Amino acid sequence: MGFRKILSGAVATAMISTMLCGTAFAAEPADGSYTGEIHFLNANGTGSNSMCDPIFVHEADVELTADSAELTFYVAYPIPAFPDQGTDGTVKDVKFTVDGTEYTAESDITTKPEKEFDTDAALFGVNAGDVLPTQVLTVELPRDVLDDLDKGLIDFGLLFDPVDKSRYEYLRLPFQDSYGVLMRRDSELASKDAITPEDLWDKPLIWNRNTRDDSPLAAWLRRDPGQLHSAATYNLLFNGSLMVKDGLGYALALAGLINTVDSELCFKPLSPPLNVGMSIVWKKYQIFSKPAEKFLIKLQELTA
Repeated sequence: MGFRKILSGAVATAMISTMLCGTAFAAEPADGSYTGEIHFLNANGTGSNSMCDPIFVHEADVELTADSAELTFYVAYPIPAFPDQGTDGTVKDVKFTVDGTEYTAESDITTKPEKEFDTDAALFGVNAGDVLPTQVLTVELPRDVLDDLDKGLIDFGLLFDPVDKSRYEYLRLPFQDSYGVLMRRDSELASKDAITPEDLWDKPLIWNRNTRDDSPLAAWLRRDPGQLHSAATYNLLFNGSLMVKDGLGYALALAGLINTVDSELCFKPLSPPLNVGMSIVWKKYQIFSKPAEKFLIKLQELTA
């Protein structure tokens, strides 16, 4: 997991080459609240801690839900040796990159919770045992449905076609959803009532990271993915919408997931329309609990 940031104040040069080390959970990752250990490493691949690691609290909070993993961590603010620097936070514009998808962290510089630091760093005026005010950084990362299925953390998942029949049993639902394009209101295509494949052939595209080369969307575009300008991928469309707002490109997405009312974004349907089916999936050879088994039987009855 990469960690990139644009910094302000005296620590900008020192911190720009750090990377984030993963947290170590104290329990199995079921839904709930956890505390993890976190450190910041040099970006040179040596595995050694960055010189700026001491200004971060080495205990992070992790909140796991069915859809996301919310990571909250803390950095000294202000830095004791530079009290007049970084008036808008010790770090700025924090982004995590996971499998090529960026997730933007929210920054809180107003509440300043006090945290204990465990490492001496004379350069920054930090001593082990100091209790200092902090800047709070929170980022929401996805918990992939398929990963959870494979690990046995959930019994069922809801997927859009096509379903990988080699890995999962599935039950097709009598519903469909439609694709479209999320874009800025001031973009070149925003004046069109609907978007054609040709409109997108030369545009920077932002894809759901689970889109397969044989998906209905790829077929609708009538171009090999290698011939298209793929600017980025997303897992949660909310994160894709942030990329669109930043002018990174046009996000191909399902309708109704992002509220564009009174927003700088708009959503345009495809022409010709592209509708996709949905399926409930579960692992092959899955041994269900009694409630899960009853749920599946009832679902089969309702969709028969």
